[in-house]
Amino acid sequence: MAKRPENHGKPWTDTDRRELGDRAKKNTPTGLINRRFRSYGECGL
Repeated sequence: MAKRPENHGKPWTDTDRRELGDRAKKNTPTGLINRRFRSYGECGL
């Protein structure tokens, strides 16, 4: 079975939420956003 990242399922930090919003406003491709935040599992925003 694959190893889960340390922060899998943990709540998002305010900094991460802000960074996600900034990347979305700048029209960053979703694939790049996914690579940055993939270890959180579900978005949870």
